[in-house]
Amino acid sequence: MSQLTEDTFDQIFNELYSDIDLKDVSFIDPFGMLGLLEIGELHKSKGIFKNLLLPQSEEVLKYLDRMDFFKFAVQYFNLEPSEPKISGKYRRNPHSDVLLEITSI
Repeated sequence: MSQLTEDTFDQIFNELYSDIDLKDVSFIDPFGMLGLLEIGELHKSKGIFKNLLLPQSEEVLKYLDRMDFFKFAVQYFNLEPSEPKISGKYRRNPHSDVLLEITSI
């Protein structure tokens, strides 16, 4: 799988009993990020911490970091690698409301 979107999410959902392998993902949308966190929360409620194999794409890692995904993911998953290597971060623009970071409600 190269994209994690609303259309491809069922493929990840059906793999609930194995590691979640995102190594080949080159695109992820907000629905995909929130869906992964929901899977993690579901398993955590059952005392299970799944392994989340992070994307190899640095652009995807930067986007996940920019959207605060890792801030929440560590509560639900064993991340592999545990500290993703990101050479530079996407900077937040205080004058733009184009991106809304993940927020716990």
